[in-house]
Amino acid sequence: MLVVATPCPLLLAVPVAVVSGMSRASRIGVIIRDGTALENLGHATTGIMDKTGTLTAGRPTVVDVIAAPVVDAEEVLRLAASLDQASPHILAEAIVAHARRQQLTLTPPRDASEQPGRGMTGIVDGKRVEVGKLALPESRPRWTDAVLNRAMLDAAAIAWVSFEGELRGAVLLRDPLRRDAPRTLRRLRKAGLRRLVMLTGDRTEPARVLGLDWVHAEQTPAEKVARVRDESETATTIMVGDGVNDAPALAAATVGIAMGARGATASSEAADVVLTSDRLDRVADAMDAPRQPNPGRPAARPARRGENGLQPFPQSDQRISEQHSQIPSTRKNSGKPHLIRNEVAGLQGRSALSARRPWLAAWSALWHDHRGRREA
Repeated sequence: MLVVATPCPLLLAVPVAVVSGMSRASRIGVIIRDGTALENLGHATTGIMDKTGTLTAGRPTVVDVIAAPVVDAEEVLRLAASLDQASPHILAEAIVAHARRQQLTLTPPRDASEQPGRGMTGIVDGKRVEVGKLALPESRPRWTDAVLNRAMLDAAAIAWVSFEGELRGAVLLRDPLRRDAPRTLRRLRKAGLRRLVMLTGDRTEPARVLGLDWVHAEQTPAEKVARVRDESETATTIMVGDGVNDAPALAAATVGIAMGARGATASSEAADVVLTSDRLDRVADAMDAPRQPNPGRPAARPARRGENGLQPFPQSDQRISEQHSQIPSTRKNSGKPHLIRNEVAGLQGRSALSARRPWLAAWSALWHDHRGRREA
């Protein structure tokens, strides 16, 4: 005979465990949208990172402006900044800010349009101007080799500038890596990520010091989505990003994590997890949320026998301590109080197993409830 039932302990254990884990994470600025995202964080084995604004500080600065022969570098900067006034991209904002610090007079652009991942096109002072990633011709000018070498030495990004279809200059920008980036990546590996990949629309040089497993450079937003989908087909994948161009990739990952403090609104809306502070180490805290009772803090020392009325609590497999709560409850046809065995210890923050394996806690509570009814 098959008996199917939905008792209160089963119905309550799973929501309580999930809400408990999400609540603990929210206290440190990690907003998890639902229980599915929390569970997938506990199973993730591949991490994909955007570079600009995620692994880097997100505060690029112009380090140099290089112009073609017989072209004024100041004019290159002025036209590039005038066009970039119509772009919300973080590199465009850095170019505009640098031009204003140089007290250059900027002209509002006309017919400005932006190709995601490529750059801006528009008309400034009657000239067709392009700023961003431009395809270099095979017979490129010699001065472009100097730009490429300088960018490699300085680990800088290049924004090429052309007038009327002719390459006229380049703006070099540098966005340093976050100080906590190497430590955070080590924490992510300890949390269970066996593969770390970086997706960037920029060059590969700035990421070589991080010891990543793979780097996909000069990627368009569409190519980023394709890479994320490929990784997600073979493993549970997290994607961390902050920009408008990262939003489709965040939605394509198993769990999308947005750097919401300074990132674009579109990325926060597409993500499953939003970090409310501009700290990369919160990504590691988010990974710890399904595994530790208090993410962001060191794991508590396992309780010894007889301490605080608890049974031994092995930290290695995070089993639920068999804690007896002296909570009297009257049962039908029973004249004496019945001691309820409290199996879901997540309510008191003693174990993360209720968040990691809620089905085990639920069925354990169901079994003890059934046994108590038989004894009664």
